[in-house]
Amino acid sequence: MPEGNVVTRGDWWTPDYAGPPLVSLDEEVARGLGLDIGDTITVSVLGVDLTATVANVRKVDWDSLGFNFAMLFNPAALRGAPHTYMATVEATKAAEPAVFKRITARYPAVLVVQVSEALGEVARLMGQISIAIRSMGGITIAAGVLVLIGSIVASRQARSYDAVLLKLLGATRAQVLLGLVLEYALIGLLTAAIALVLGLLGGWYAVTEVLDLEWVLPLGPAFGTVLVGAVATIGLGLAGTWGVLSARPNQVLRAAQA
Repeated sequence: MPEGNVVTRGDWWTPDYAGPPLVSLDEEVARGLGLDIGDTITVSVLGVDLTATVANVRKVDWDSLGFNFAMLFNPAALRGAPHTYMATVEATKAAEPAVFKRITARYPAVLVVQVSEALGEVARLMGQISIAIRSMGGITIAAGVLVLIGSIVASRQARSYDAVLLKLLGATRAQVLLGLVLEYALIGLLTAAIALVLGLLGGWYAVTEVLDLEWVLPLGPAFGTVLVGAVATIGLGLAGTWGVLSARPNQVLRAAQA
């Protein structure tokens, strides 16, 4: 059985098995074909039909970059069919040219595929996608900040009126400031928490359902998002309403009545 494969149903055949053809299937392939242990499947091998019984179902680690196949027959089943050998060689980046030269010099007919080049191209593409996503996220954050500033400016008169009433009722400047800080902190935490939940759900769906990758919960960035959102809301809120603390009561009350 290939390294990194785990049999989830059925049993692997013995090394000396020489009976009727058996086949091992990847569990996703078996599920897609509607096959289970004991079912038969017919495969055309160079024009010759080969019927084999499903002996087991495997969970394949496709991320290992090793040789993995969705369908594996017992060796005796394909003994008479034409075949070639395949192998993997792991080397450092600096040693790759020398390894490539030695293999092609000794075995001129061997086809050598340098996986690192393909992985490098995939990494470059994923980097470009990451930049595009971060750019879109930056534009979204900038738009959200503008909306937040607009809402603060729009509520400036109401904040001034509340602050004046609190002062007339005996509240100190520090108490009014504390009230504003708590209010903006609550707004920031609620907004960041909602954005965090929606972002995590969207990220989970994109990673697991669209990209078919393993989901890892980013706890550090998640809590950082909530903290930065709360701090940014407090800062912008206080910057927009700082003049409220020094507003004259008679001017604010006349403006409210008008």
